Amino acid sequence: MHKVIMQFPKGKSKAVTLSYDDGMEQDIKLVSLMRKYGLKGTFNLNSGLFEPDEAKLPEGMIYRRISKNNAVSLYCCPDLEIAGHGTQHLHINDLCRPEHFYKEIFLNKKNLEKIFHIPVRGYAYPYGEYNEKIIDALKKYHILYARTTKSTYEFKLPDDWLLWNPTCRHRDDHLFELVHTFINSDDEEPQLFYLWGHSFEFDEDDNWERFERFAKAVRGGGKTRCMVCDK
Repeated sequence: MHKVIMQFPKGKSKAVTLSYDDGMEQDIKLVSLMRKYGLKGTFNLNSGLFEPDEAKLPEGMIYRRISKNNAVSLYCCPDLEIAGHGTQHLHINDLCRPEHFYKEIFLNKKNLEKIFHIPVRGYAYPYGEYNEKIIDALKKYHILYARTTKSTYEFKLPDDWLLWNPTCRHRDDHLFELVHTFINSDDEEPQLFYLWGHSFEFDEDDNWERFERFAKAVRGGGKTRCMVCDK
């Protein structure tokens, strides 16, 4: 009997995807770099926290949310997915009653679908917090997958799509070791490098070059160049 091995579109055995939270103004630069290097990903948004279009933010302020109009212009792209992240980005302990889950999950989903005219099927847990109640609510409101913040340091697809642990955060000290392992792996099973973070962190850490280094590496496909030591 022949062994059936799942592959990604176009017969690829490896894939890379990004997951960025909160709808930050720095997403504008991030999306520009993603397009430059041909990367795809998901932006997890809070429909109740868009910055007013006329807002004047203090000069030099790093934590800047995007406005709704700018969000529509930025994220309406076939290579980008919109997912939920809670209407107000609340802690799990603030969600005590069914009406709280309705507002944070269902209404956020519907608001985003109305704004962007696309179905919303994904979710990223605010603060990485979850419990059985929120998982049940996600199922009730037809959310198909939900991303945690727990790094696996692996490239396997999840057993439970509502507890989808990413490979790592872009701030992780092991990022380029993982890139090197991913590039050079010849595992027969499908492998996904799932990177997450917040785009404002690149300004906070003053290291946008870190993302470009990552993008250049994973776009190199099967190259065996060591991205850890740059040799």
